[in-house]
Amino acid sequence: MEEHVEKLTVARLIEALTAARAAALEAAQRTEGDGGTCNFDRCVFTVDGLGTVDVRSALAAATVVADRETRPKHKTRWHLQPPAWGQADRRTAQAEAMAKVLDAVEGVSAYVHYQID
Repeated sequence: MEEHVEKLTVARLIEALTAARAAALEAAQRTEGDGGTCNFDRCVFTVDGLGTVDVRSALAAATVVADRETRPKHKTRWHLQPPAWGQADRRTAQAEAMAKVLDAVEGVSAYVHYQID
């Protein structure tokens, strides 16, 4: 029996990005202080079946800021900015929360890019 795979839509991506933003804000609140190494940790994601215009539209609707990375022969990667202030542990917690939510969505692949300053 074939498994049903739901196609990623702009509406579903908006829901996922909104949930990821909320999870990041919760993670920032749960993180006491902002100790640790200053870093540029961030959630990075790719999508299947949606173009740049669709992703930008979803980002705007979900009030999430992202930078676009393109490389020849690779999928476009979207680097999300954490929604709350943080430069160490708080930033990492937000990136990890966002990646966890997004990676659970069919058609989205997400991970945390860890980078020490």
